[in-house]
Amino acid sequence: MSEKRKVEIFTAECPICQEVVSKISDASCCDSCETVIVNTQKSTGAERAKELGVSRLPAIAVDGELLGCCETSPIDFDMLKQACS
Repeated sequence: MSEKRKVEIFTAECPICQEVVSKISDASCCDSCETVIVNTQKSTGAERAKELGVSRLPAIAVDGELLGCCETSPIDFDMLKQACS
C-alpha cells in the first residue's frame, strides 16, 4: 500500500475558492490523498502559503509542491490528477 499524498488547497474562503474545494471533493482526486483546506486569512495558513510561494488564490500543492498551473493560471484539474497519481 502506498503512502497517502497530501493535497493542500489554499483559499481565502471566497466563492471562487469554495467552488474549487467543491470540485476537488466531488472529483475525489485520488483514493490515497489526504486533502487539507488551508485558510490564508489565518496566520498559520498565510505562513504556509508564503513557504510554498503561493501568489494567487485558489492554489493547490501536492506533497509540498505547488502545482505549476497555480503560479500563472487557473487550476488545471488534469495537472492535479497527474500529480496525485
